[in-house]
Amino acid sequence: MTASRRFAVAVDLDDVCGDRLGIISSMLRAEGRTIRHHHPADWSLREWGVRDQADYDRLHYAAFVDGRATVQ
Repeated sequence: MTASRRFAVAVDLDDVCGDRLGIISSMLRAEGRTIRHHHPADWSLREWGVRDQADYDRLHYAAFVDGRATVQ
């Protein structure tokens, strides 16, 4: 394959190699937020008290980039 025809494949492994919902729900509980349902209605996690995209990004970064998630 020539340089002009190379491509990259990106794979989102949240919930495949780590328990994203479990980790984030534990983080939210530690912050004093109430989690009523294990499976939220949508990916925004608003029903878990995630305020906005910045709040979600902070949690996701802490869970996966800072290493709170572990490979299963």
